[in-house]
Amino acid sequence: MEIGFIGGFIILGAWIYEAYQGWKKGKVPDIKFILAYVVGLSFLTYYTYQIKDLPLLFLNGAILSMTLIELDLTLRQRHKKKR
Repeated sequence: MEIGFIGGFIILGAWIYEAYQGWKKGKVPDIKFILAYVVGLSFLTYYTYQIKDLPLLFLNGAILSMTLIELDLTLRQRHKKKR
């Protein structure tokens, strides 16, 4: 199980770094992609909860949380551009 957590932290760290680099360069992700990602991760997180796979539950839950934050930031940025 520890190896799963280590892998999860590596994936999560890489995902956070890539998202940060994109935002730093001013790249706004496509809203349709983010919404599809949120729906897919929600189902996947629920499934990992059902099978009680803690490393994947942690990883999917963390990425889902970060994706929801990314969705919020994207919507705020789009709203700001409309003004």
